[in-house]
Amino acid sequence: MEDMKGIENAENMHNAEEDIESEEIEDTSSPSGFFVFTVIMGFVMFIVSAVFLHKGHDKMCNYSTGYFKQNAYVGGDAYNYIINSNYSTSFFVLATLFALLGVGIIIIGYLHRIAIKNND
Repeated sequence: MEDMKGIENAENMHNAEEDIESEEIEDTSSPSGFFVFTVIMGFVMFIVSAVFLHKGHDKMCNYSTGYFKQNAYVGGDAYNYIINSNYSTSFFVLATLFALLGVGIIIIGYLHRIAIKNND
């Protein structure tokens, strides 16, 4: 009778080892997919912000009415400066918006990662 109990205990231990091996162990030290996605999207927003910053600077600083007209829309210089200032202001506002959006997205990903670690 004791031999049967020993065999059953050995089988139970073997089954327990198989259960432990079959379980997936989550590595909480590696970043989750959502965190990586938010960081990548945040940096994409920074790149878009840099593009709008460049376009605003181009509208503000590059003006020519010579043979190759650059950022010139009407005949008068003053009107072109006014139009270019409005364009550059709108591009700078868009650059600021996308920079803040990038920071916000990265913060959301970081807070989500902290919440997941605290729940585990």
